[in-house]
Amino acid sequence: MHTAADVCAFLSRIAADLCAGRLEPKRANALCYIATSLLKAIDLSAQQSKTSRPLRESHPASFEAMMRKIRRSLQEAEAKPIGELEAEIVPPNNADEVAP
Repeated sequence: MHTAADVCAFLSRIAADLCAGRLEPKRANALCYIATSLLKAIDLSAQQSKTSRPLRESHPASFEAMMRKIRRSLQEAEAKPIGELEAEIVPPNNADEVAP
């Protein structure tokens, strides 16, 4: 199987065999998992050939932005006194107060 069409035909055969009772559901599930992995590999290969550079070198901008945000949050948390951090995490309990 080298193309998405090959994988689609393979999945169709799995579905037909499963419905006909020639294939156990557990085995069909395993084969579908493998087919999904093959589809991802085919897709990554197509993307890599389009970009003509290794995918390892390309990181999504959203991942980098997320990491910067996490680092910034950690640095801010380290700079705050513990009392301020507790106030952010645990809201004050007003249930004990009785309204006049």
